[in-house]
Amino acid sequence: MGLFLLHDGIHAKFDSHRSKFFWEGAGNKRKYHMVNWPSVCRPKSSGGLGLLNSKRMNIALLSKWIWKLYQDEPSIWSTIVKAKYRDADNLFEGSGLGTSQFWKGLHKIKHFFKLGAKHIIGDGRRTFFWTDWWCSNQPIKERFPELFNICDNPNLSVAEALEAGELLITFRRSLSPEGRRQWLDLVSLVQPSTLSSTKDKLWSGMAKTGDREGLRWLENKLRELYAAVRPSPSSQ
Repeated sequence: MGLFLLHDGIHAKFDSHRSKFFWEGAGNKRKYHMVNWPSVCRPKSSGGLGLLNSKRMNIALLSKWIWKLYQDEPSIWSTIVKAKYRDADNLFEGSGLGTSQFWKGLHKIKHFFKLGAKHIIGDGRRTFFWTDWWCSNQPIKERFPELFNICDNPNLSVAEALEAGELLITFRRSLSPEGRRQWLDLVSLVQPSTLSSTKDKLWSGMAKTGDREGLRWLENKLRELYAAVRPSPSSQ
């Protein structure tokens, strides 16, 4: 599960065998399944027994490869991967078409990786201006929803937005009075940010700095991540 993204049908087979053993044991006599398997696999804090959900584990193990690529460590495996795949330097700029099963799997789950991840800005190429968490204590789209809803490019990178040393963003229509207020607040928020020649990094040091508001936002995002990975269908 740490190399390939498994099909939902495979996870369903896993769950079928596991649920039968859980409810029926090693015998051949069929017994009634009191609770469906996804409920059994929920965390104990959510009313389940905390058993492993294979699909979520599959996605978590694949996400570790993306994390390692973000660290830019001078290892042999990263050198090989970056020589083999053109978008390895920034996975979010590519699509994975025409590549190996392993690389296609990373592209299919990469959106889960960025949920709850805070970025430290370097050159700004790896970070989306609106949807990633890089400024303040939440993504800009959540702090300024009216501006995000009418922006021309929701996938704008930080590098593109701050390319000329000032905020370069266009909108589909004129701003309302509330939109103009949000714009002034946005300019004031991002004005101290500057780009450098280093690559963007991921940061996980909130607990050390006492950023309680950021921690609460991250906790909510982790709940969204858990809910977003739907359990595979299984036997009852």
